[in-house]
Amino acid sequence: MSLAALSAAMISSAYAGITETLTSLDVNFNDAADHLNDTTFKRLGAFAHNPNGGIAGDGALDFAANYRAINWKQGLTGGIGTTITQSIVFTNNNLANSYIQQVPFMMGFTNNVNSHVANPTTGGGGTATSDAFQMQIFNGLTSNGGLGNISTTLRLFEDGATGVQQYSNFDYTGTNMLRFDLTLTRTGTDTFDWGYVVADLGEAGAGSTEVSSNTQSFTSADFGASLDGDGIFAALRSGNQASGLLSGVDQWSVNAVPEPRAYALLAGALALISVMIRRRRS
Repeated sequence: MSLAALSAAMISSAYAGITETLTSLDVNFNDAADHLNDTTFKRLGAFAHNPNGGIAGDGALDFAANYRAINWKQGLTGGIGTTITQSIVFTNNNLANSYIQQVPFMMGFTNNVNSHVANPTTGGGGTATSDAFQMQIFNGLTSNGGLGNISTTLRLFEDGATGVQQYSNFDYTGTNMLRFDLTLTRTGTDTFDWGYVVADLGEAGAGSTEVSSNTQSFTSADFGASLDGDGIFAALRSGNQASGLLSGVDQWSVNAVPEPRAYALLAGALALISVMIRRRRS
C-alpha cells in the first residue's frame, strides 16, 4: 500500500465520516469530531455539531456564527481538461424575505488554504496575491418586483479585486434542504469554465428539483499557475446569518477528474504492465 493510501485509510478509520484521497473528499459530518480533523481541514472560527441534524437525523455541521470558514487542505492540480467538482448538501436552512439584505453564504475554490474563500487577501492567513473562484448567495429583498429572492453570483476574486460577475436568481426556499453542485473546468492554460446547479431537496431531503443554474468563463493566469503548482483548495464560508440561514452541512464531496491526457498515459502504463506480465508467464 502506498503512503498516500495508508494515510487515507488511517484518516478514514479515525474519522468514520471522512473518506479522502489525493483527488477526492467525501465527508458527512455525522460525527462531532469530523470537522476537528486538523490533518484534513483548515478551520477559521468555531463550528457547532448538531447530533440530530442532516437528512437522516444522524448529525450535521452548523455554522456557529457569522464568517466561519472551513477549507479542505488538499491542493488539487491538473492540466488543460481537468474538471473539479464540489457538492454540498445544506439541511438547516431558512431562506426567506423576513431577513436583512446581505450575503448569508459563499463557497468555491481558492489558492490560499489559510484564509476565507470570500476574501483570501485578508485575515490572519491572507496574502495580497491570493485568489478565489466564488459563488456568492445574496438575499435580494428589493428584487423580483419587491417580493425578493435569492441571488447567486459567480465571480473571480483576484489580487484583491472582484472580476466579471454572472448573476442568476431563484425563489425563496424557506426551510427546505438544498444541494449545491459546482463544476470548475480548465479549458486552457489560463482559461476556465465555472458553473453550478442548485437543487431543492424539499423538507425531508428526498426531492431533486433544480431551482437555479449558471455558468461563466474566466481568464486567470494566477489560477493556471496554481493548478500547475501547489494546487487550489475547496472552501466554504458562512456570511451574515441575519440575512438568512444556510447551514447544516450533511454531505460535502470534492472530486478532481484529470485531463484526458492523464487517462491516456495511465492506460498506456497499464497496457505496458499487461504485456510485461504476459511475457513473464510465457
